[in-house]
Amino acid sequence: PTLPSFYTSSPDESNASPDNDINKNNMRDARRHTLMPSSPPSSIRPVLYTSHFTSQWAERSWEFTIILLLTFIGPADRALFLVSSYGLFCALASLLSLGAVGAFIDRANRITAFRLILIWQNLSVIAATASCFALLVMRENETDESDEPLTFDSPFFTEDWTLYLIVSVHVFGASASIA
Repeated sequence: PTLPSFYTSSPDESNASPDNDINKNNMRDARRHTLMPSSPPSSIRPVLYTSHFTSQWAERSWEFTIILLLTFIGPADRALFLVSSYGLFCALASLLSLGAVGAFIDRANRITAFRLILIWQNLSVIAATASCFALLVMRENETDESDEPLTFDSPFFTEDWTLYLIVSVHVFGASASIA
């Protein structure tokens, strides 16, 4: 469909005569209100900027903290193995699921979609943090029993619960980064 002439013509063109339905002022108003989004009032802007800053700060803090925790939990001989596997898992999860998330946002009511994604992100962060905490407690108990450094062959990494918790950190952490 084509746009009416008042959307495509400039306000100073001569097609807006007093005989037309739309004069120059109405044309400017129609263009301003329908094609350009309105900006938030100046009294709200500091609140929006503060909210955005704090949410981004929390997101970056989570990303930094999860890397530190995975480095500490990982074996001494391959300290960055869990960190790199976490990064790879997050990248693959983003690649495979962001299209579906975008389609959901396009289909759903925006505020409802925003609330659901925010709840999902917070629950994912809580679950990943709880899994990290359990791994840290288990690792602390393991290192108290022996003085040798942990490797992937040590009993700590061969137990089923350790594997489940490491996978849950990867899954919930990636889910939090997607949302």
